[in-house]
Amino acid sequence: MPRRRFHYDCLATTSEPRWLKVFDRESNMLSSRRLEPYTDLRAALRVTAEQFKSEGWTIEGDGPQSWTGHYFMNRNDDRWFVAIMPSAEPLKAH
Repeated sequence: MPRRRFHYDCLATTSEPRWLKVFDRESNMLSSRRLEPYTDLRAALRVTAEQFKSEGWTIEGDGPQSWTGHYFMNRNDDRWFVAIMPSAEPLKAH
């Protein structure tokens, strides 16, 4: 019998807060916004993408429709990363 792949939905509604973060291409956190428990995380990603689009950013790939909880966007020579994360801590360089 084939093994089933586990599909974790990182955008599922949760009783814990999440953070919507924006990073530049060097992984410097540019902004971080707390999302309250039970926030519609998919909607938060969509609204953020629409705000950036209105400022001239191009959303790459599936954008906020992605089940991964993140997307990249670019404008001119800038490329930024937008993600919903479970921690308020910034990304750590490896």
